This record gives sequence, structure tokens and C-alpha cells, in this order.
Amino acid sequence: MGIRQLFPTGRYILTISRSFLLVALLSPSVSFGATYYVRQSGGSYGLEDGTSYANAFDGFGDISGPTSGDRVYICGEIDEQLTISSGLSGVEFSWDCPEEAGVIDRDSANATRGVSIAGTDVTLTNPVIREVDDYAIIADTGSSSSYLGLTINGGDIHTCTDTVQTCIRYVGTHVTINGVTIHNCYTDCIWGKGSAARITSNTFYDVAMSGQNAGDAIQVTEVVTGTIIRGNVINHDDYDSKYCIIATGVGLTRIEHNECTRASGLTTGAGIYTETSAWILGNIVDGGVYNIQCAQQGDEADGDCLVAGNYGKNATTYAVSIGSNAVLAKVFNNTFLTKQININNTGAVQLKNNILYGQSVGIQAPASSALVENYNLFDGVATPVTVNNVSQSIGADSINGDSGLASPASGPELNSDSQAIAAGVYVYQCYAIGGKCSGAINMGAWAGDAIPYGYALKPKRRR
Repeated sequence: MGIRQLFPTGRYILTISRSFLLVALLSPSVSFGATYYVRQSGGSYGLEDGTSYANAFDGFGDISGPTSGDRVYICGEIDEQLTISSGLSGVEFSWDCPEEAGVIDRDSANATRGVSIAGTDVTLTNPVIREVDDYAIIADTGSSSSYLGLTINGGDIHTCTDTVQTCIRYVGTHVTINGVTIHNCYTDCIWGKGSAARITSNTFYDVAMSGQNAGDAIQVTEVVTGTIIRGNVINHDDYDSKYCIIATGVGLTRIEHNECTRASGLTTGAGIYTETSAWILGNIVDGGVYNIQCAQQGDEADGDCLVAGNYGKNATTYAVSIGSNAVLAKVFNNTFLTKQININNTGAVQLKNNILYGQSVGIQAPASSALVENYNLFDGVATPVTVNNVSQSIGADSINGDSGLASPASGPELNSDSQAIAAGVYVYQCYAIGGKCSGAINMGAWAGDAIPYGYALKPKRRR
């Protein structure tokens, strides 16, 4: 007799399905990862097999057993270098030990690195690393095209005091550094090369603390295709040294929604500097020789430079400087105070829908420039446009007059009767990170969506 005749409601089939799910969930083949613990070496920790805080590994050199998907808690203050071998690929190391929050403190004579990584797909959660005489974190595959898959989430990295090294260095693809506070960097805070990096929502201060023009907050180089630098807050005003963000090499870098503070009156360095194709979107830059500089596009044939929706002020020399071979340069919907946009390119650089406030010259370009300028608003600008130092007529639908900016140095905001609207400057600003806008405010520079051009990173390789 069939099952439906014995159990016409189908309950038997449903019971079997639930039992199957229960068996599958309880099966030894289904693993959610083991948890291990490690403490400062030289203690006496029970079995020292890492299976609990009481039985923790006796120092980093004692770690054995964790495999991909496992977590290792770093507990207490440890003065040792954590070396993550290839055999520990896929393992998470967390400083959020439930019993005793972890710290790697190398405050000893000739202390070397904090964390050295040879494995792939390693995750560092809330690392606290301080007082190293070398790299705080280094992960180097030896090639910028090799897969790395490093993730650093949260934490506090500081006082990297070697005269050459940086706080975090990576070489390899698919790196994520998110939500970390990085400070007291003797030279660079983050230096890396490799495609598809995401450097997001970090906080930087006390950069290049040696004062020897030696350090940047973020530098990416060599191969930068698909790299996104987004939502970082950078205070780099202690010394006349280099850049908040610098990108050089091959590929397209997106630099968006960052806040950069540099000192005014500097003689070296910009807020944001690129020698590669770059989309520079919705940033706030205060100070620097240049707020934004798209320089010689050395290794990138097309020289694509898009500067859109940014707010810049207090530059020493230029608000924006466009290099001689940034042939596809476009400067759209920005607000710049007190300093001009400088074009070194004789190609068809386009400047539209910008507010330029309080400059002696608004836009300057070389002889034979094919500059395209319209829909801009010049407020308090003595000479709106010059080509080869000769004043030019302003472009179609541009306005030389009152932009209606209220408190431009602290805002800026537009008055309701602003001429910016007549000039075509879109009154919308979105500071959101990650594609969700918090709403429009009354601002004369357009940033739009945090991901306006649909450039997506490749997913991490699964193992």
C-alpha cells in the first residue's frame, strides 16, 4: 500500500525531511570552526593545547592545530611577533578575547614586527598593535598580482617607529582594511600594491611623525585596478610632508567620500594625488599645496581623471591641478574656495557646474588649450578664466557673480535665491558611505550616490 494511502496528509514525508535536516546539522562533516586561545609565552596554562583560556597556547610559537574557518583569540598583553604561516590560511585571529582583551605590545629593545602573514584569506579582528620598530602588519606575497585575501576589521595600530617601514604593508590582491584607527606612523600608515583593495572607514592621525617629508596616510601603487579608498578620515597636518592619499601605477582607483585635513601654507604635497586613472568623488579636502592633483599619468595610457562633487579649501597654490597628459580629465560639480583650478593639458579638459569662490583667477590653462568650460559660477573671482595668462570670455551659461554662498568657510550652504541654480550647479550633497544617502542638504557640490558608476570588485576566491 502506498505512502499516500497510509499517510494521506503527507506528514510522514515532512517528518522525514525534518529528521534529515537534523541529522545533517548534527553530522560531524558539518563544521562551524573551532575556537582557540593564546597567551603570553612563559606561563603555565594547563594542557596548553589552546582549547580554552585556561589551556591556552603558550605564546605565538606554540600555536598548532587551527585550520581554515577556525578562530584564535589573542588574550592579554603579548610581546612577541605573530607569524601566520601558509598552514594557517583561512584562520581568523581576534583580539576580542572574552576573558582578557588582547594587545601586541612590542615595547622592547629592537622589537621587530607585530604580525607577519604568509597565509591567504587571513582575518585580523580588532587588532591592537603598538610600539613596533618595523611593520605593525605585513602581508607580502612577493607579487602584486598574487591572491592574498587579507581582511583587517577594526582595531588600533600605532607607534610604528622604524625610519623606513610603514604601519600596514600589503602586496597581493583582494585586501580589505576597514574601520581601523592608525596613528603615530613614522612614515606611511598604509602602503600597498595589488588590485581590488578596499581601504574604507579608517581614521588616521599623526602621520609622518618624524617630520622628514617621509609619509602618506594611504599609498597604493603598481597595480591598483578596482581599488576603492572610501570614507576615511585623515588628519595629516603635523608636518609639511606628502599626501593624505596617493595612487600611482596601472588601473583605475576610486577615491571617494574621504575627509582630508592638511595644514595651510605647505610647500610639499597635496590632499589627494594620483598618477593613475582615478575617479575622485565627493571628498572634503582642507589644505595642502593642492587640494587635489591629477599629475602625470605615467603608466596609464588614457590618463582618465574625474574630479566630481568635491569640496576644497585653504590650498596653498591650486585647488585642483590637472597634469599634462590627463587627456580625459573632467572636473564637474565641485566647490572650491580661494584657489584656482590649474590645467597643464592642451587637450579638451572639461569643467562644468563648479562653484569657484574668492580666487584671483578661477580657471587657468596653457596656450592652445582646448578647455571646455561652461555652467560654472565664479563668485568674487577677479579673472574667471585665463589661457596663457590672457583673460577669456566665460563659457556658455556660466555666471560671474554672487553664488549665494552662506558662511562658505564653514559650510558651505547656498541661499535659497542662489545664482548657482541658474548656473546649473546641482544643489545636492550626499555624505553617505556604502551607497545609502542620508538625504539632501543645501550644498553646491554634487557627490550623488557613493557608487555612482557601478564599478564592482571581484568576489574573494573561495577555498
